[in-house]
Amino acid sequence: DAGSIGFGGAIGIMFILIRAELFIPVVGSVIMAEAMSVVIQIGYYKMTKKRVFLCAPLHHHFQFKWKDHFASKPLLNSKIVWRMHIISVISLLAGIVIFLKVR
Repeated sequence: DAGSIGFGGAIGIMFILIRAELFIPVVGSVIMAEAMSVVIQIGYYKMTKKRVFLCAPLHHHFQFKWKDHFASKPLLNSKIVWRMHIISVISLLAGIVIFLKVR
């Protein structure tokens, strides 16, 4: 985790230096979805004593939901990770396109 914290901080500083702070949520959509799933789960559970997701963060929800559809746990985990990577790349490309259109 120490490397990812430093890497995330470097990306945040880079966005601030090029004055593109508003694009961080677009580019980091997967990270935002993971964090918001925890906030939603905790808040909703405290209000209603019911759960929105099977488990939070969001990737654990997908693990529980799809565990019967795959032959092995490593195959399931790699499928979830690769789908998150694809979404990250798409959101990065969307952020770049939006950034270049705005500038």
